[in-house]
Amino acid sequence: MSAAGVLRWQISGRSCELRSPSAAILEIGRLVLTHGRDATAASPSAGERVWEVDNHPTHTNAWQVRGPAADHTQVFATPADAIRAVEFATMEHLLATGPSTISLHAALLGRGRAGLLIVGPSESGKSTLATALWRQGLAFWGDDVALVAPDSAFLSAYPRRVLLRHGSRALLGEALWHHLAATPSFMATSEGCLFHPHELPGSSLPAADLAPAGIVFLARRGVSLGPAELRPIPPAQALLALAPYSNIVRNEGMGPALERLQPLLARTPAHDLGRAPLPAMLAAVERLLPRDPDAPCAPPPIPTSAGC
Repeated sequence: MSAAGVLRWQISGRSCELRSPSAAILEIGRLVLTHGRDATAASPSAGERVWEVDNHPTHTNAWQVRGPAADHTQVFATPADAIRAVEFATMEHLLATGPSTISLHAALLGRGRAGLLIVGPSESGKSTLATALWRQGLAFWGDDVALVAPDSAFLSAYPRRVLLRHGSRALLGEALWHHLAATPSFMATSEGCLFHPHELPGSSLPAADLAPAGIVFLARRGVSLGPAELRPIPPAQALLALAPYSNIVRNEGMGPALERLQPLLARTPAHDLGRAPLPAMLAAVERLLPRDPDAPCAPPPIPTSAGC
């Protein structure tokens, strides 16, 4: 690699680094990985959480990405594709190598300092429901990975862009989709699009961790519900249902997962939510979070003729 610039950022107290001789790579990385802020973080330990992006030596207009496993190189057609690979690989690496990290495959929203987790299998509608709740006034922290503090069970989100699938476009309306397309880190993908919610006017980055106030399960196996029915789940059942969505099961097994998630479930009510038109599901979920006049600002309403 020729003389490289360096971009550093922190996730859950751990330092990450991107090295590249390309100003375009570093600028896209700054928007996507550090939320457009000038990041300051200590340099990672040698060989750990360091990604290098450079022009491919033999393929014109191609970019190669090398991660902590330096023997493995990926090739991408555009700078945006290369940064997307770093964005997702950073998450996978941190969750796989951080034994103290508790993560959940879940969307995370908040009102004030109260946090709501939305849990469900892939393509169950987590991102669509979370985005619609954001439009209703909740703060949008993340759509895919929520982090749980081991000592307090407080919640935060992995700072990855939100993925909206094409199927959500009609549900959320063309006006919102076009507003998202104008944000700096927006990226169209084969699945739909990636975006940072805080880049829309009136939004902001989360400032503090959230106290867990509720967990909503979508499409839980073996559960039959009426439209938008919100049914309480006993804590022991909720613990068994939530554990498979954690990184602990993959890294340590079911027993440790149940033990380490128990403090979260002991203090947080969980509910199943039945499928229904979005307005009915929104009304049901809204009842779970306390009203807080000091809640973070949501984006201003976006005019649209399409309902949620």
